Amino acid sequence: MKFESILKFFLVFFWFPFFDKANQTNRKLDDIPKDIVEMQKRDTPLENRVGTVEEVAKIVGWLAGGESSWVTGQVISASGGWAMY
Repeated sequence: MKFESILKFFLVFFWFPFFDKANQTNRKLDDIPKDIVEMQKRDTPLENRVGTVEEVAKIVGWLAGGESSWVTGQVISASGGWAMY
């Protein structure tokens, strides 16, 4: 959440005056302790697993393409329903 606030501040004051879109996906799980990753898998409503690189790449590709032209300033949580809030 703290990083999201910093990102949005940066976007409003430094990015949007020059560019029209900016979005973010959440980070990978490589640097998160294994027990926390296992807990997330267990608690994920969609198939009890974490997403693959290919699944996140599809989201990033969509964000970079024209079909997402009205989406900007968002943090996309590709979590299989784990991070619904």
